[in-house]
Amino acid sequence: MDKFFRRPGLIVAVILVITAFFALQVPELEINNNIKVFIPEDNPSRVAYEDLKDTFGSQEQVDIAITSDQETILRPEALSTIREITDRLDSLDTVVDVQSVTNADFIEGTAEGMRSSSLLEEGEITADTVAQVRRRILAWPTVYEDSIISEDFASTQILVDLLKDANADDREEFYAQAKRIISEYEDSGLQFYMAGDPVITVLLREYMLGDLLYLIPMVTIVVLLALFLSFRNFSGVILPMITVLTSTVWALGVMSLFDLYFSMISTVIPVLLIAVGSAYVIHIFNHYYDGVRAQGGEPGRERHRELVLETLRKIGPPVAMSALTTAAGFASIATSAIAPMRHFGLINAVGVISALIITLTFVPALLLLRKHALRGQGF
Repeated sequence: MDKFFRRPGLIVAVILVITAFFALQVPELEINNNIKVFIPEDNPSRVAYEDLKDTFGSQEQVDIAITSDQETILRPEALSTIREITDRLDSLDTVVDVQSVTNADFIEGTAEGMRSSSLLEEGEITADTVAQVRRRILAWPTVYEDSIISEDFASTQILVDLLKDANADDREEFYAQAKRIISEYEDSGLQFYMAGDPVITVLLREYMLGDLLYLIPMVTIVVLLALFLSFRNFSGVILPMITVLTSTVWALGVMSLFDLYFSMISTVIPVLLIAVGSAYVIHIFNHYYDGVRAQGGEPGRERHRELVLETLRKIGPPVAMSALTTAAGFASIATSAIAPMRHFGLINAVGVISALIITLTFVPALLLLRKHALRGQGF
């Protein structure tokens, strides 16, 4: 051990280079917010779903529900707004088909046979046009009611079919465009609500990013506060945080290198690693400062070195056993049939091992580079 730490500066440099390498991989992490990843590909329900999609086309459907602040939505101004929104949505590149009360098919018998037209005829929408739409709906109530329009005519919906193989970018593009279109009609007296799997996946991504931006600083502040109350000095606060943040970067870098995507479950990985990883370095520092206090004064350079190595010899083995058992517990989750759970277990195990390696190498090396060991002194 004494030989290993003979050149602490080199150890610090190596750890920093490795950390920089992994940090460069983090921006390449893919965020997969598709809820289908939680169902194994060979699951009968998943297989049936894929077969259904191949047979009947896109299952990427978005429902835009519309309610009115008046008793009925069958009014000229409301139908004009719905028709305009329907046409604008239908022109989007990510959309295959749009169906609403303004363009739904209507079939009626004639002297020549059967005639197919739209529920709402082309041209200006007048009171007579609205009355015709009402009559047509009542002529085929089982077709239109509770599908295109509610029984009391107070609400309706626009059904949007996206591209069959719509990916995350397509869903996000559509959601942004549809939201922008709808926002232009906020003063029309109509209320709009969007639903469907594509909308859920987009919102999940937003919530996931929001959680990361909120939870990571929050847990960091809590850990910093706990460290300050425990050690009440600069190095006792900063060094543990450097350790846990570095191990988190390593874990996320490995995740990116092996093309493991970020899912809903993965959002807790950084928070968990910060909380769990800080425990190991806290044990090292606690024993180290106990030794400093036992000196009754500032130890010399050689005694300082002996104190760091002695701390590592005494606390290193139990810390290593604690980390290894924790990593084994996380690794056991890798047996799950659910892919995001496997990723969660593996990356947490990698993060814990990374925290152990950094705690037993990087932290002692930094301590050895300090000119003073007394509380309150800097590096």
